[in-house]
Amino acid sequence: MDKPGNIYRNQIDFIMVNKRFKNSCTSVKTYPGADIGSNHVPLVGVFAVRLKNVNKKRVSLYDLRKLQEQVTKEKATRTINTKIQASEEKDIETEMTNLGQAVESVKKELLKPDGRKKKSWMTEEILNLMEERRINKGNESEYRRIQKIIRGKIREAKDKEMTMKCEEIEFFQSKYDEFNVGT
Repeated sequence: MDKPGNIYRNQIDFIMVNKRFKNSCTSVKTYPGADIGSNHVPLVGVFAVRLKNVNKKRVSLYDLRKLQEQVTKEKATRTINTKIQASEEKDIETEMTNLGQAVESVKKELLKPDGRKKKSWMTEEILNLMEERRINKGNESEYRRIQKIIRGKIREAKDKEMTMKCEEIEFFQSKYDEFNVGT
């Protein structure tokens, strides 16, 4: 405010900001000549706030590689066929919903992914060795011995998976099926 007879302008421009956002205030300016119906001065601030990235809900994935196993494949087809034949609906809409429900139930029962496996080549034997290695963490010589075994098994499993992929690609190429070569 102006004091009568003085040319000094005293201006108070404090901003109350939460402690969490105090460093997000990049610049603040006052506009004393603004024509507002008050003796206050407008204050304009620029704030750069980074908000939290909200993660999308993960869609549950199914392990479709289990369908390559003959036992699982037969079980899945048998369950889907029995559920389809059980419903004697003439309406196409209800038949489609029944088919969708049958497929979903098969996916939930038979194609659940193994929670511990991170890689496709990982076998149960390797996982058991890793657990044994974790138990022997204090015993350095035993830990190293198990680590060497694990490395060898991993190498074998990766080679085996690679040869299976190559054989599958060669099979599809021999049938001139370029669509399924990359899958």
